[in-house]
Amino acid sequence: SSSPAGSPVAGDAPAASAADSAASAVSPSRRSDPLSIHADLHRIALQTGTDKATRHQFTLFYPFFLEHLRQSAFDMLEIGVFQEQSLQMWDRYLPRATVFGADKKAYTSPRILRLDQGSRADLRRVARLRNWSVVLDDGSHKPSHQLRTFREFFPRLPPGGVYIIEDIETNYWARASGMGLKPYGWTMSDETEETDMVELFRAAVHRVLNREFQCWRDAPVFSGALDAMIGSVYFVRNAVVVTKAPREYVDTRNRGRAHYRFRFLQNCSEERWWRRGRKLQARPDGGERVRQPSAVPFAARPRLSSLERVKAPTSP
Repeated sequence: SSSPAGSPVAGDAPAASAADSAASAVSPSRRSDPLSIHADLHRIALQTGTDKATRHQFTLFYPFFLEHLRQSAFDMLEIGVFQEQSLQMWDRYLPRATVFGADKKAYTSPRILRLDQGSRADLRRVARLRNWSVVLDDGSHKPSHQLRTFREFFPRLPPGGVYIIEDIETNYWARASGMGLKPYGWTMSDETEETDMVELFRAAVHRVLNREFQCWRDAPVFSGALDAMIGSVYFVRNAVVVTKAPREYVDTRNRGRAHYRFRFLQNCSEERWWRRGRKLQARPDGGERVRQPSAVPFAARPRLSSLERVKAPTSP
């Protein structure tokens, strides 16, 4: 029988290469798996020896945010380079990108910039050097440094830019404790709940989701201008990925106040709406069910720290 046009005939099928055979042996369904997008970057990372593919396995999710940039020319900065394996990985994965590194330690390579994340002047200097489109913070891992770096670099990203913060496990450590990272020379003794990046971005998620109907009295997470720049927030294992809102993004908070959905914006009060919500919960509706409030502002809810979230429940 004849085969469809364009499909290989059994007798004409080329011999499989050793690489294809090896790939099939590892994952028989790799070509049909839509999530196999990570395979190329993961392979490159393993070859360069970076721990982003071994211990951390960040390379399993990076392509979901960076694959569309593989053939684009742009500037990328990775803060914290260690032995430069990750820079080699990015060179091969993003061949048209200009990849720079930054580190507190001095390197001989001209493309590795000197940067102390504890210095606001250093952060501002490096942020202004080039038009960074992708910034990856794998530096000191100190929560206050992560926050300070994000505040300085993210507003300068172009629309659609990608900002990644790795190793956020330090945000789960006890505040005002002696815990820290000795190689970087810091402890948690000067950290507070205000530098908890997990909680800050958790609050930012609500700002993104409810931006259109947000009460104008709500306190900003980072700042009013910076909050409006956030297009999306992704939580992945031990990292946070934030994208810059597209240029066409329009802030609609102050539009249509005459519309019934916006009436509360004229005189909104978090305390008033929280009390109203509790009354509605306690008052039966027609004796059949309890009415639930349509929404309770996030800022009015009890705040739970990252450390408290992971505490094991105590036995009675």
